Amino acid sequence: DNTGNGDGCDATCHIEEGWECVGLTCTPTVCGDGQVDVTEECDDGNDEVGDGCAPTCKMEPKCTDGVCVAVCGDGIVWAPEECDDGNTLDGDGCSSTCTEEVGFDCVEIAPDPPAQILLPVTLRDFLPACGTGARLTDTDVGAVAPFGHQDFECYTGDDIMFGNVEDTLDTGGKPVRVPNPVTFSDASFTTWFRSDADYNRTFSMMLPLNHLGSGVYRFESAAHFPLDGLGFVVEDCGGGVMCEPVRIGHNFSFTTEIHYWFQYAGDEVLDFTGDDDVWVFINGHLAVDVGGMHPPRSGSVTLSTVAATLGLTVGGVYEAVVFHAERHTDGSNYMLTLTNFNRAPSVCASDCGDGVVASDEACDDGVNNGDYGTCNPDCSFAPYCGDNHVDTEDGEICDDGINLGGNASACAPGCRSLGATCGDGVLQPANGEQCDDGNTLDGDGCTSDCRIVVD
Repeated sequence: DNTGNGDGCDATCHIEEGWECVGLTCTPTVCGDGQVDVTEECDDGNDEVGDGCAPTCKMEPKCTDGVCVAVCGDGIVWAPEECDDGNTLDGDGCSSTCTEEVGFDCVEIAPDPPAQILLPVTLRDFLPACGTGARLTDTDVGAVAPFGHQDFECYTGDDIMFGNVEDTLDTGGKPVRVPNPVTFSDASFTTWFRSDADYNRTFSMMLPLNHLGSGVYRFESAAHFPLDGLGFVVEDCGGGVMCEPVRIGHNFSFTTEIHYWFQYAGDEVLDFTGDDDVWVFINGHLAVDVGGMHPPRSGSVTLSTVAATLGLTVGGVYEAVVFHAERHTDGSNYMLTLTNFNRAPSVCASDCGDGVVASDEACDDGVNNGDYGTCNPDCSFAPYCGDNHVDTEDGEICDDGINLGGNASACAPGCRSLGATCGDGVLQPANGEQCDDGNTLDGDGCTSDCRIVVD
């Protein structure tokens, strides 16, 4: 019952993203509850990225063995889609099936660069098997991983090891270990980027990348501790003993996984700086290998120089995945820079004046000159009988918004006369009239209030 935004029902009476409305009541939706609400594109009941439904309940492109196919609502226009505005709502010009709606024209326009973009990131917290502090017993965590994870805090030093993973991802879209001296085993490595209650705790967050100008977005932190106060640090392993002592004031031992989809144009550049292990895969192929177990180290890839190797063609849609692990307590550095990776979703606008009433137009008669009873130049209604406003300049003498007549105080259809009244020559007993001789004079047998004179 208001015309404000931010309460679930916007100023144009459309349901706002992240809300659901029943009648006059609007409530926020819950992404991740497994129930697809009206403004959600999907909800798979988890908060992991890269599984087809983002932690924000937005559709993700489907990529299998490096081949991506269009998914309506992912914000990328790719055949056979006519448009894709990043949602699956009807009535905004681009339909829920990514076809142009009647009365709209949709074009791909790169929006003005926002000050910040948010990338969904999946984080997994681990319990280190080595290091200082209280050691765990074989009953503290569980039978599978009684002493924490063998790959965390057990390998130290500044010797950089490259080639720790294969050049392509496995069928599940995860890195494949190559035997090396800085990881324990193939089995231990598979849990780095997979949720496993025996080894890790999974969280979903948003990584903010700030706009630096010229299509460059960057997140940078020399103290990257996104899981402080979360995960094993705050869990009780029994008897009031915390699972992991707080190490040097922060929660170390975690991995991060970021998925990003883009339409290749030929001028994209990705830069990364971090420790302790970093790999970037594009189109399922290893594009950046910053090595394993090291202090801050940088890597970069200019996609145009490796397009053939990565299997990229201009106009194709591809997935970039950044895998990172923080395994040692000396520090935590993280910098991700994306250059020219901005998407160009569809922007749809109705053509007021084309004679077609689009969903965001009240009217469109093709003339739109604002004459009484027609349509304004902005496709809103011009003054008309029934708008609950007496437009005297247009000849109205009444307008109650209903205009059905029927009683003495009502307005008749056409807004040119009042409804049933004493003296109109029409006997209307329902309105209390006993007579109506067409005037409101007394002394002629029918009084001025339409009552019969009784001698």
